[in-house]
Amino acid sequence: MSETIFKPVKIRGATILITATTILSNLIGLARDKVIALHFGTSATTDIYNASFLIPDTLFNLFIAGALAAAFMPVFSKYLQEDQKEAMKIANIMATVTSLAILVLSILAFIFMKNIIAISFPNVSVDTQKSIVDMTKLMLPSAIIFAISGILGNILMSYKHFTSYSISPLLYNLGIILGILFLNKSTGIYSAAIGVLIGAILHCLVRILDVIKTPYSYKTTFEIFHPGFKKIIKLMIPRSLTLVVWQINLYIFAVVRMSMITGGLAAFYFARNIQSLHHPFRDWRHNPFKTNSNPRPYRRTIQYEFGKLNIASTLFLRHLNPF
Repeated sequence: MSETIFKPVKIRGATILITATTILSNLIGLARDKVIALHFGTSATTDIYNASFLIPDTLFNLFIAGALAAAFMPVFSKYLQEDQKEAMKIANIMATVTSLAILVLSILAFIFMKNIIAISFPNVSVDTQKSIVDMTKLMLPSAIIFAISGILGNILMSYKHFTSYSISPLLYNLGIILGILFLNKSTGIYSAAIGVLIGAILHCLVRILDVIKTPYSYKTTFEIFHPGFKKIIKLMIPRSLTLVVWQINLYIFAVVRMSMITGGLAAFYFARNIQSLHHPFRDWRHNPFKTNSNPRPYRRTIQYEFGKLNIASTLFLRHLNPF
């Protein structure tokens, strides 16, 4: 059965799949927020839950999101076209080094979490600080899990495997919902944090099941001076800095809103998530194109084959838009 689910998908099928799952994921995200609001409201506990994402998200954005958004895919795709053995090595170096970096920083954050939260949220009560510390510690493993899942997602896209890439966000949101529904009576708001871990594991697991069907295989590799890895680091720095600035912006929002009114941070995130619902409807054509047509343009732009890129893009857009 897995052979029929996890297989390469053509551009038209990938476009439909990614568009549909993007819309569905946003709707399930709305249901997730509804479940959180129903059980915990816009309260101090929901503020604590939202504040606890800041450190794991910062670790992910600093080391992984920038690399995946601007660096890993083009470099990996180039090597995949020229030398599959070297492409595997690049992917393994990336997976090994970034996972280890996040693991080390997560351990340090775990050890010094009390001090970090005290400095980050000086205006909240000691009890609130303690709750943020406990919940952030619980969520820290999600940064490592998403790091692995993100790298696998880019590898899968290079092989045109879009099914697990598309459904993994749905599984993440479902994990949070299930965590709250089944554990909230015994663990309270911590059920949402446990749900984050469940969702992150499901997010990664479905991609592992898919990547098994590709030629890729993992092997621990520390060749940090490999030319391809050095290029990834060089390309990721600007994007990572942008994401870190965005995280600082979210941190300021969190501090200000938690000091202004109880439930202020929760209300902000509820509103922000509702606002994001219109994105897939607005960009239903453009977003799938960005995702499922990534590998070929990356290979061609790296080789400076601009003529081929323009022809391929034109043909793709005409194929996508029949009107």
